[in-house]
Amino acid sequence: MLTVLLLLTGDLQEARMMQAYLHENYPQGDCEKIFMYCGNDPAVLAFLEGESGTLFDGRNAGIAASCNAALRHAHGEDVLFLTAPYFLMPPAIRAMQRAAAAFDGAALIFPMLRESVGVGKEQELPAEQCADYQDVAGLRRFAESLSAEQGTSFVFASLDFCFFAKRQVLLEQGGFSEEFQSIPFLMLDLCLRFWKEGRFCVAAHGAFAHRNGITVAYGMRDADLFFRKYGIRYPYSFMPRMDLLQMVDVQKPELSVLEVGCACGATLLAVRNRNPNAELCGIEFDEQAAAFARRFAVVEALDVETLHKPLWHEKFDCIILGDVIEHLRDPWRAMKNLAALLKPNGHVVVSIPNVMHVSVFCMMFAGRWTYEEEGLLDRTHLRFFTLAESLALLRGVGLEPQQIARADLLDGERDQALFERLTDFLAPDVDPVELRTYQWLISAQKQG
Repeated sequence: MLTVLLLLTGDLQEARMMQAYLHENYPQGDCEKIFMYCGNDPAVLAFLEGESGTLFDGRNAGIAASCNAALRHAHGEDVLFLTAPYFLMPPAIRAMQRAAAAFDGAALIFPMLRESVGVGKEQELPAEQCADYQDVAGLRRFAESLSAEQGTSFVFASLDFCFFAKRQVLLEQGGFSEEFQSIPFLMLDLCLRFWKEGRFCVAAHGAFAHRNGITVAYGMRDADLFFRKYGIRYPYSFMPRMDLLQMVDVQKPELSVLEVGCACGATLLAVRNRNPNAELCGIEFDEQAAAFARRFAVVEALDVETLHKPLWHEKFDCIILGDVIEHLRDPWRAMKNLAALLKPNGHVVVSIPNVMHVSVFCMMFAGRWTYEEEGLLDRTHLRFFTLAESLALLRGVGLEPQQIARADLLDGERDQALFERLTDFLAPDVDPVELRTYQWLISAQKQG
């Protein structure tokens, strides 16, 4: 049996809408319905008390405690957690059940979405698969057609409060951590505990959830608590570098990839989703982050500036360095060491902040060179590069640039005005676009 656990935090209109949705798509007798109300409108509670199904008043207990009480009360072997913005048709449930069976039930199963909350991009449905539907009947037809999809993708962490699981598995995990108060960090914590215990978080390609507009409040209290518990920050340690993977032949047979500074391994996991047979390795000094990356990659704490790893000599097709080089004392030596790990004709893919960006000039014209917590003048940056110096660094160790892309940023009228004035002072061989480039993305091939 399926138990649908619906979390409500809003007004009476929201409650009526979700009631109608459940009655139409999950008729009485087909499943157990449990309502959890954690808002502050007594009228909603009075309305829900007249509903068929179980009601938990979580106004004082909080979201996590209310969800845990509902989970313990539930009778279904399968449970579907929903909150008001999400609409999941029965065909999607079948696809999620199929995905759960593929992992022996030991997984959190998430649906596909037009756009995910947070950095869980593996949940996003490809644009070519997104049908336009105008009403519930159209959504139902779309969900039915998509449900034939068989595949799954690993999701490192999802903030979307819309997932399927085996009730017993959730109970074994301890349900939701009641130390957290906001939904995003309840979900982050739950996902990380699944990974930590050798279980999985998975997006079912055949399951689609429609989501109305949603505003996500992270809450600084929970953010700080999350950092104290795990020693890692969201979203920084969870961001897959999809921009860099666009420069990688991810589908290459027998692909071997090394990521330097892999954090929790989100980029490596994105490679695994696209090439299940790829050999994945990482370098990461933060042991707490590395522990998660080791679920799907070989990860070691190595100093690339003194690197001596004979077993990795000419091992890799691709080495990824996302915003790493600028943090090194001797990036020239480090890149020489890493080049030795590439196979002949292998590639290194790097992203490097551009110190020539107009915002840096703007700061200097104000008489400052102020280090900050993040950005081009991050206080942990030890080296600074223009495009010419970035290319010289790579060529100096036998890596010939093949592709150059950029991330542009002009922040407001002041940056635009200064950009236009500075172009007059550039040398003839310098492209003005360098002034508006915030970051360089470069793929370079090993020569010889």
